[in-house]
Amino acid sequence: QILPTSGSKEAVFHTPLLVVDPSAPDRGVAFPDPGYPAYQRGALFAGGEAVPVLLDGDHIFRPWTLPLDVVSRLRMVWLNSPHNPSGAVTPLADLQRAADFCRAHDILLVADESYADVWVRGGPPPSLLQAGVDGLLVVHSLSKRSGMTGYRSGFLAGDATLIEHLVALRSNPGL
Repeated sequence: QILPTSGSKEAVFHTPLLVVDPSAPDRGVAFPDPGYPAYQRGALFAGGEAVPVLLDGDHIFRPWTLPLDVVSRLRMVWLNSPHNPSGAVTPLADLQRAADFCRAHDILLVADESYADVWVRGGPPPSLLQAGVDGLLVVHSLSKRSGMTGYRSGFLAGDATLIEHLVALRSNPGL
């Protein structure tokens, strides 16, 4: 259920290749905006439709609030908690609701938790994997927590079947 990666960027960039069919009507990848540019680039590289979701107010992405015509086009949703650049932390109840929503709509839900280990306010932030692992993945960056940004050390964790498919996928670009 864990796959070492060459940092979080490589994982973020390649994960859409797992679920996006460029010729399908449901090839959308939704991601928070503002957010990490690799969310959009990975979606586009996979032949998907990049779907930025503008965050304001509390900077928490709640996929169940998206219009149904957008939801029907999605294959994947990115969460980012703690959110970069705002630092907003998605509460566990919202992570659970996002997981239930994405499972019900057959959408892969992936949380970029790269900043979880550098969070300093209160206790540790909740993880998406607290909502179960079926159909879910999280991305972590080991280099950020060690003050070694650029050293490219990270991992994906979650659903064992998805991890198995990612192992096969990643062997093609030589990672």
